[in-house]
Amino acid sequence: MDDDELEIRLIRAQEISRYVEHGYLDCGITGYDWIIENGSKVHESASFCSARFSRRPARWVLCVPEDSPVKSVKDLEGKRIATEVVNLTKKYLKKHGVSAEVEFSWGATEVKAHELVDAIVEVTETGSSLRANKLRIVDELLSSTTAAHRQLRRLEGCLEAEKNRDALDAAEGRPGCRIKSWFENEHCQEKS
Repeated sequence: MDDDELEIRLIRAQEISRYVEHGYLDCGITGYDWIIENGSKVHESASFCSARFSRRPARWVLCVPEDSPVKSVKDLEGKRIATEVVNLTKKYLKKHGVSAEVEFSWGATEVKAHELVDAIVEVTETGSSLRANKLRIVDELLSSTTAAHRQLRRLEGCLEAEKNRDALDAAEGRPGCRIKSWFENEHCQEKS
């Protein structure tokens, strides 16, 4: 980004919504899934088509080995589930009245489903990794797209909004992928 007034930071997607919410960053690009996982109070500014293999959103799904007797989330009562999205998974289980142990997984979660845990909650776009690991989807917890987010407070003046819009346009990467933009509606009108 060739703009002396903008500072761009590369931070893990899992952390961005917290830094935006607390005001350390003016704007951040991350998935809806991480906002829900972190419980962040932020406002979506613009949505992107940023899937790696398709234009489908990423999905967090509950999976078990193909030969597992588990048919629904209810069958996981008292069982163990590995995932990177512990909070999202706990909320899902609570919603369904299921008590199960949820453990954080640092990665390679698909491998754990066959020997170490009873089920996993994993992100997928195409399902190919799940199929390759002989897993089947029991249910979908959440569908997520990438979006730019800002604090809930309103932006002060259009100069700041214009700079954020420039950064979003540069980050977008693929023409025509921005679905909606906060900057293109009434929130950024000239002040009289």
